[in-house]
This record gives sequence, structure tokens and C-alpha cells, in this order.
Amino acid sequence: MNKLWIAFLLLATYVSIYPFDFEFRTVDSGVVRAFLDSWRSLSSRGDVLGNVVLFVPFGVLGMLAAGAEVQKLRRLLFLCVLGTLFATALQIAQLYLPSREASLQDVFWNLLGTAAGAGVSAVAGRYLLSSANRAPEARLVPSALIASWLFYRLIPFVPSIDLQSIKDSLKPLLLDPELNSVSVFRNTVAWIVIAYLLRYCQRERSLSRYLPVLILGVFSLEVLIIQNGVSASNVLGALLATLAWFVWLKRIPRPAGPIAAMTLLMLVVTGLAPFELREQPTTFAWLPFKGSLSGSMWLNTLSACEKFFFYGSVVYLLRRTRFNRILATAIGFLVVLLIEVAQVFLTGHTSEITDPLLIVVAALGVNALDRDLSEPLGPPDQ
Repeated sequence: MNKLWIAFLLLATYVSIYPFDFEFRTVDSGVVRAFLDSWRSLSSRGDVLGNVVLFVPFGVLGMLAAGAEVQKLRRLLFLCVLGTLFATALQIAQLYLPSREASLQDVFWNLLGTAAGAGVSAVAGRYLLSSANRAPEARLVPSALIASWLFYRLIPFVPSIDLQSIKDSLKPLLLDPELNSVSVFRNTVAWIVIAYLLRYCQRERSLSRYLPVLILGVFSLEVLIIQNGVSASNVLGALLATLAWFVWLKRIPRPAGPIAAMTLLMLVVTGLAPFELREQPTTFAWLPFKGSLSGSMWLNTLSACEKFFFYGSVVYLLRRTRFNRILATAIGFLVVLLIEVAQVFLTGHTSEITDPLLIVVAALGVNALDRDLSEPLGPPDQ
């Protein structure tokens, strides 16, 4: 877990000082005063969310890396202090980056993310670790992947009882129901993967029977949560997934193989759609996160959660088909890399090295949970 925490620190540093266009200039009193006053500035909801979410892993992984021999409260306080110093150092570095805007308010949101992550780890860590010891890997990894999917679907977790807001959430389904075949396929595969993960959240019994309840709950919450909605593609994908799981996949001895192949095919289809060739090939961006760190932090956060779910699930499913860690990661990396290379010739896509690296990061997370808890792969699918 220590290595995973260090890897996160490196990733957070990379994200914070990208694109590395340092100008080592003299920081005068005016710049310092503006920096100190920046705690009063107003940030957009997307920036706030991005800064909070970015440091949640700092708290979670830091609590686990500190070890159980240190008292929880001491670990939490130490991480909050360390997180504040780390976030402040990153903001000071941004004073020398013309393309970035240093803000002390970001330090506050980073601290909130650290405290939230550490708090969740302190409260749930003992239960998760003891559960994982009783049920090797089949609890912790699927639970983390399901949580990532729910986070993606239900963010920003702010409900509204405003009737107009509820109507707006239902408009894509009731007033303007449009079906997109790629979106239907993506939603179908996602809910099939969720069904499989529910099957292994508890070793003693399968929870996949509750798939319809979970789907109904997510759709109901999406209607109530601001900036969310339910589309016809969402509903049809969920219905097809429910039918495929209970009629076919639940009944076969080893569903991990077909679901892994289905997920990889979905990544190919969504990565290449709408399959329109460019007049001239574009360039391949070898600098990681070149496209991901521009634009809306809100959309980038959503995309990161969704990709962690799909990429982590691919590795997990391949491992459940008895591929070892290296081979499962290599297969996912190669498929995603080929998609990105093909995007050089297709419109509507940005071709870069980021996604192949993200599947490696997701694989490291899945494998670290397994290795650090001494969790074998578990029995074959039943």
C-alpha cells in the first residue's frame, strides 16, 4: 500500500504542475499578496469537486500506509497536516507556471478531500480488511469498482425537491426519447459488469439478485440529483443487461470470460465511434493527460471515475478467467493502446497515451488490494 500511496503522490504532482512551463521569475510582494488573498476567490463547482476528489485517495491510502499500529486519530491528524503542506507546496509551484492559477482556496478543498478520505478509511478500514481476510479479494475489489460506478452516476450527490429540476431530469426519457446504439451498448455492458461484481461482493452469498433494485435506486436518485438525468439509452441498456444476466450469464459456469470479452469489445466500439475517417491523420500525444487536464474539471472527474470502473473491471474479469496479473494488465493495455492509435485516423477523438496508462494505474490498484491483503485469486466462477 505504501507504493500505491507514493504512486498517487507522483500522479497528483504531475496533474498539479502540468504542462511544466516553468518560468523562474522573481515573486514580488504583489504576487505574494494576491496569492494570500486568493482564499477569498470563488471557484466553480467543477473546480471544487475536482480539488476535493483529487485528494480523497491521499487520505484513504495514507491511512492504510501508516499501519494499524498508529492510533487512528493521530494518523488522521498527521495526514491532514501533511496533505495541507503538500497541497500548499503544489500551489506555490504553480506561481511559477504562467498557464496555471495558484489559489490558497484550492488548498482548503484539498484538505477537505484528505480529511474525507482519511475519515472513510478510519471508519470503514477495519471492516473492509477483516471482510477481505474472510473472503479473499471477492469483497474489496468488486466493492471498490461498484463504488466508482455509483460515484460516476450519482455525482454531485446534491438532491433537489424542485419540481422543475425533476422535470428536466426526466425530459430526455419522456419528452425527447432518443436511442443511441453505442450508448445502449455501453450501459448494457456496465450493468452486466455490475451484476457480476455484485455476485462476488460477499463470499457467502451472491447479491446479483438485487441488480434490478440497484438499477431502480440509481435511476430514482439520478432524477432527484441536480445536473443528472435518465435517458432512453440508460433505461434500455439496463433492461437488456438485466435480461442478459438472469437469462444467460448467471446460468453459465464461468461468466467472467464472456463478460471480459464483451467489455473489451465495448471499449473498442465506444473508442472508435462514429467510425468516420479524418481527411488528414492527427498526431499522437505522448504527454500523458494532455487532453484530460484541459476543459471542465467536472467532466474530467466524471470521465476519470467511469474509466477507473471499466478499466479496473477489465483487469479484474481477466484475472477471474485465470490470467495472471501481468498478462491481464498487458491485454488491457494493448487493447486500449490500439484504440488510441486508431483514433489518429478518426474524427471526434483525441489520440494520446493517457488511457493506456490509466488502465495500468487501475490494474495497479486492483493488484495492490490483492497483494497487500495476501488475497489469492479465489475459486473458479460458480
